[in-house]
Amino acid sequence: MKLRFTLLFACLLCMITTVYAQNSELSIEQQLAASQRYNFFAIPNQSGDFVRMPSRGASTDVDAVFYNPAGTAFLPDGFHFSITNQSLRQKTSIKSDYQYMNQVPQTFEGLVSAPFFPSIYGVYKNKRLAISGGINPIAGGGGAEFKGLPVTERNIADIIPNLQNIFKATGVDSIYRAIEGYSVDFRSTGVAFFGGGQVGIAYRLNNMISFAAGVRYVFARVSSLGHTRSLNIYPTSYGDWISPGNYCRSLKSTVSPLYGVILDLAADQLDINTGNREIDVVQTGFGFTPMFGAHIQPIDGLDIGLKYELNTDVEITTKVIDGKDGHVEGTNPDTTRLFIDGSSVRSDLPGFLAGGVSYKLLNKKLTLATGGRYMFTKNANYNGRENLVNKNYYEIETAIAYNLNPDLTISGGYTFGNWNVKPEYQTDVDFWTDSHSFALGGQYVFSEKVEVNVGVLYSLFARQKTSYTHTPVPSPAALQAFIPSVEPSTFTNEYKRNALIFAIGADIHLNKKKD
Repeated sequence: MKLRFTLLFACLLCMITTVYAQNSELSIEQQLAASQRYNFFAIPNQSGDFVRMPSRGASTDVDAVFYNPAGTAFLPDGFHFSITNQSLRQKTSIKSDYQYMNQVPQTFEGLVSAPFFPSIYGVYKNKRLAISGGINPIAGGGGAEFKGLPVTERNIADIIPNLQNIFKATGVDSIYRAIEGYSVDFRSTGVAFFGGGQVGIAYRLNNMISFAAGVRYVFARVSSLGHTRSLNIYPTSYGDWISPGNYCRSLKSTVSPLYGVILDLAADQLDINTGNREIDVVQTGFGFTPMFGAHIQPIDGLDIGLKYELNTDVEITTKVIDGKDGHVEGTNPDTTRLFIDGSSVRSDLPGFLAGGVSYKLLNKKLTLATGGRYMFTKNANYNGRENLVNKNYYEIETAIAYNLNPDLTISGGYTFGNWNVKPEYQTDVDFWTDSHSFALGGQYVFSEKVEVNVGVLYSLFARQKTSYTHTPVPSPAALQAFIPSVEPSTFTNEYKRNALIFAIGADIHLNKKKD
């Protein structure tokens, strides 16, 4: 189950503080919005039953409210409820070999966690008719924290070659050009939540076939908090940490008056581009998801389910808290801000077609299930980023369950998720590779009215290396005649990710009776 979704998780804030602005990479706002759009869609782990047995496309249990709405018409008459909580944890790792970093290669790690990830479903079944509802985090649902990101480090590291060019162009003696490294106080945290509330109706035409229709309301809220502060360098001759701008000023006495003026101009620009930035923003929006389904039970023990969800159009609007829009402290916010209060960006949830088949045999002690989901990622609106997706995403599921006795069932399963995106799609805050997920768990029947499900699911994403060319933008126009541009350089990022889910839930049946 490509926990990518399971990912579930989180909004990542990336603050770029480059000596001269970058034009070869996504802006802060674009990266943040991209993480919102692609990290958080249609999470499949929406019940304890799924986590223990990850193929629910033909379910006729209470979680059919989400996975197979038409299957609710095959529940016994009465009221049925399902309550589940999951604990989610995902670790990401990016190893980068950009030549100007303090360490080469350098590994950056991020942690996304969501200890509380609930799903609640209810069904009222009467004869051929079933009315259902559900509340769950349909996407997002986690918090993320990063102490560093390659894109941030890379842009900060550009200080080194840019300063070398400045010093060389202004005739600074070579003994003052040696810089041992840089330091910065960087923080990036975020919480993303796309909550869903759905209602649906299913009708069974006969003992074999049922149909369903419903709609889900999706509310999106993404909060981001972060900063970059105290960006300093360590010149060998100076013997201490100092800001790049102040170091340039300290060298004025070592060069001619004309070059001293150029150092002053460069220092002023460095003060702006390496200044402190604070971000505190909340982005909210909503959308509606129409859905349809069908279920066929041609023979006893064989179930076939089909579900289609349309694209969910979501436009999120930015609210800046206390003026913390990412502008450089001490400058005009209109010229250096990273977020604009009241601005909007699309963060659609793509539609998908899902289906499943389950078959009970050995006197219904053994259940075999398989299914899949095909997501229309290329048709969703990601502000143009959908053009970096080569083919739509798909996943394949298979699962098995065995009743050890009338009360105890053990189960497990495997899912494969396939991504096909262009190398340019992968970014520090939003990268996706093929995934392999393994599930194990069980169900215990306490009584005719109460069943408890527990499960654990581990997702391992394929490791991927991607090469990029990084080109810092030329120096400001006023200095281009004196300071040459930094040559482009090629570097490699190696992406790794894994995720772990624990789930426990209960299915409750009231006034349960057979048709």
